[in-house]
Amino acid sequence: MLLACWQAGTVPGEVFEIVEWDDGLITATDAVRYFAYPRDWAPAEQDLLTGARGRVRDIGCGAGRHAVFLQQAGAEVIGLDPSPGAAEVARVCGVQVVQAAVQDPPAGLGVFEEFLMLTGNTPRAAMESSPWPVGAVVPRTGAVNLGRNTRDAKAFAVQRRRWGRPVSSPEGNPAEP
Repeated sequence: MLLACWQAGTVPGEVFEIVEWDDGLITATDAVRYFAYPRDWAPAEQDLLTGARGRVRDIGCGAGRHAVFLQQAGAEVIGLDPSPGAAEVARVCGVQVVQAAVQDPPAGLGVFEEFLMLTGNTPRAAMESSPWPVGAVVPRTGAVNLGRNTRDAKAFAVQRRRWGRPVSSPEGNPAEP
């Protein structure tokens, strides 16, 4: 999907992401959002990435927009993504990417000061498969987890109500619209 969006010139309305959530809810969003500039990110997303430093592992890096931002800020970033298309696009954008699933990264990736894991599309089963689903990725003592999810809780609650679903945040906490 990301490769198709990239090849289409990242034009809005050309390629859509269809996601079926764990509870059966199906959503469609424009894939161009994965190529948004930092000025267009949600405030929580902007705040999350400000001040990242050292060696950062971008788990589920997708097209690499966060990795590129962090690299421009001086961080050494290595992305991890299972999608061959996403990895290809991220590499074209200048990101060093290891193509692998979050639950099964290759050994020898080294030590990281910070981890970026925005899990909007990570299946709940994958998140629950281990306390820290990064396997062989070893954090340095005192490593910082930059985040789990930046989906806006209020927008998420409104969306769930619209579709007649239980209102809870992506982390399972109540969310008020």
